[in-house]
Amino acid sequence: MPLWVGEWMSQKGKTFDPGFKLQVVQMIREQGLSVAQVCREMSLGETTVRRWLAQFDVERSGQARIDKPLTANPQRIRHLEAENRQLRQDNDLVKRQRNFFSVNPHEAIRFGKSDHDCKLR
Repeated sequence: MPLWVGEWMSQKGKTFDPGFKLQVVQMIREQGLSVAQVCREMSLGETTVRRWLAQFDVERSGQARIDKPLTANPQRIRHLEAENRQLRQDNDLVKRQRNFFSVNPHEAIRFGKSDHDCKLR
């Protein structure tokens, strides 16, 4: 049996940590390294790394994941951020309404310069 076949067979079924997969993907995407170069340096199969790249792209687009996630679920994060924004806006609106309606209509409102020039609403 040729040596390369034995090496390939010994790597079959090898599992990688999602953090490691993400590091490999980032080396390619962010540092501009080629798939072949990263695979040679890290003794990884090109097919495996290309599958990680595809999975990363799917996760980034918010589609259903194919495998264990490489990144936090971006769609869920976007949804929670939008919900958080909406709740903050609603809270601000309620505060403004509370301040607007908390003015007692029987209090004197000044229209002139002195306390004597007050009128009631």
